[in-house]
Amino acid sequence: MCLGEVVQVSATLPDGVVETTGPRGGRVSLLALEGPVAVGDWLLVHSGFALERLTDAEARAALALRSGADDPDHVPNPDPTDGPAARRQET
Repeated sequence: MCLGEVVQVSATLPDGVVETTGPRGGRVSLLALEGPVAVGDWLLVHSGFALERLTDAEARAALALRSGADDPDHVPNPDPTDGPAARRQET
C-alpha cells in the first residue's frame, strides 16, 4: 500500500516543478495539479506528483495523524534545513 506525503513548497522551479520540505523532500511535478503554487503552500504528493493543495489546518491534521500527536496545533513544521533537499544543497 502506498500513501501520499504531506509536503510544503520551499521553492518554485521552471517547467512546473517545485522543491519541497518534508521527510523525503525533493522535487515534485505539478503536472497533475491545476493552478499556481507558491512557496509555503502545502501539497499532497504521491509518486512525485502533487495531487492536491491542502490548507494549513488540513496539513497539520494529516501530519498530526501520521506522527501520533493528539493536537494538530502542536505538530512541528517540517524543517527545511533537514532532509534530502537540504543535503543536496550542502554538497
